Amino acid sequence: MSPSSGPAVGSTKLTVSGTSLGATDDPPPLVRICGVAATEVKPHPTLVGALLATTEAYSDAVTGEERTGTNACPVRVTRSDGRYDEAGQVDQIYLCI
Repeated sequence: MSPSSGPAVGSTKLTVSGTSLGATDDPPPLVRICGVAATEVKPHPTLVGALLATTEAYSDAVTGEERTGTNACPVRVTRSDGRYDEAGQVDQIYLCI
């Protein structure tokens, strides 16, 4: 995944790579960072099997307020058939700062 961190306000262009992410699926997979759906999810133009996505603002699920501080966020890619992969290793966690 690149970059590995970005601002909590969102708008970071994120590359997610891995195996069986469904980059060419129609509809495209759903990418979530800390449970917040990314937008503009599409196949990466040069990395086979990788996805491009844009992060959205990272807010508290209960209050809706923007979270502050550094938060380690799991990244989950869910394909249209319900299969998913969730980054769980430290080097695959996205940091909202």
